Amino acid sequence: MVLTTFPEDQYPGAMILEWYRFRWQSELWFKRFKQIAQLGPLPKQDDESAQAWL
Repeated sequence: MVLTTFPEDQYPGAMILEWYRFRWQSELWFKRFKQIAQLGPLPKQDDESAQAWL
């Protein structure tokens, strides 16, 4: 089930599902990239240490 606020008369359900699938593939790509590049959560205690890490 996908909930959306797009008007049904302008955006058919098949189009919404296609966009959702594309978005999910993008999410998986970024997740894989983060794993390969070892980009997990930033080791930070405060805002200054986060800026130094970046």
